[in-house]
Amino acid sequence: MRCCARIWISLAVLTLGCPLPASALEYRLRVANLYEDAFYALLGAAGTRSEGPVQGPSRLIEALDTGAVSAGVLLYDRPLEPARAPVATAFGAVRLRPAAPPNGEEKHRWHEVRWDGAPGEQSVWVIASTRPRYTEVRDVALKGTGPLVRTIPHLVAPAQAPAKVLGVQIGFIEGHEGNPILWNSHLSPVLDLSDGVGVVVGVNRSSGFADHVFIVVKHGPSPSTYNVVLAWKRRPHETEAGGDRNGRDAQMMR
Repeated sequence: MRCCARIWISLAVLTLGCPLPASALEYRLRVANLYEDAFYALLGAAGTRSEGPVQGPSRLIEALDTGAVSAGVLLYDRPLEPARAPVATAFGAVRLRPAAPPNGEEKHRWHEVRWDGAPGEQSVWVIASTRPRYTEVRDVALKGTGPLVRTIPHLVAPAQAPAKVLGVQIGFIEGHEGNPILWNSHLSPVLDLSDGVGVVVGVNRSSGFADHVFIVVKHGPSPSTYNVVLAWKRRPHETEAGGDRNGRDAQMMR
């Protein structure tokens, strides 16, 4: 009996000495894909491509929240999905299954995913349409735990300062699927996740094929919502299809 008592006491001490697993928290990612002209009009930045925190009034987030943006200026042919296992590994991320979409929020214009995750982990979410019109990611606006920031997906340059949005040739990303060296050596030093969210644009130069978008979310210490708005444009080789509805012709506001 004394032996058994000692064993139970030892197990209790070991249990108390081991850290308990962190409780899962709910995180949300909201993404909107807009025609380029609508993006500029709502951001209040027509005619300029300055980067950094958005100065002055911007209707971008509010209009998407309230549904004040016409559905005609959003691109619906590029779904947001959790990364496949090899892609998650390459981005140093855990693979997650999003929760079922909530009911009763049809008014807003976001494509939203929700999931339970552990603080300190990161997840990656992908837009990888094959042959849509409007194939180039021209501009990006992000709002995580900090202010709304506008940035342009420049191709990664050696020894560049960290940026919230990076441009990387899609072939380079695909060539590193399943290999964490992509994140550890190439992306982690230059992708700024200080506000909890960053974007890697997989630049696709193949005629008629769209850029891929990889949204990296760093799970914060409390439940959080991350917002990403993408502005898409046609590349020079794309032809205007008859009857196609583009950002210039669509009425942005009801």
